[in-house]
Amino acid sequence: MNGFTAPNWLGGRGGLLTPYTEMTLTDDSRRYRLGLQWQLGKRFSLDLTGEHTETDSSTPTDSILLKGELRF
Repeated sequence: MNGFTAPNWLGGRGGLLTPYTEMTLTDDSRRYRLGLQWQLGKRFSLDLTGEHTETDSSTPTDSILLKGELRF
């Protein structure tokens, strides 16, 4: 897994912070995504994603998604 070591905000458990981008282009649509994934040990991860979508047939849409995962 590639990324950066996150600051130790949680008592020495900074975790791994991985930025990512995505761009999808087709004949009639465009989608851009930008996000960060924070892996804190083997049990907890957090993912923050922003997305902008444009199509020829509708108005552009923007969204923000925050997803958390706890394994037990």
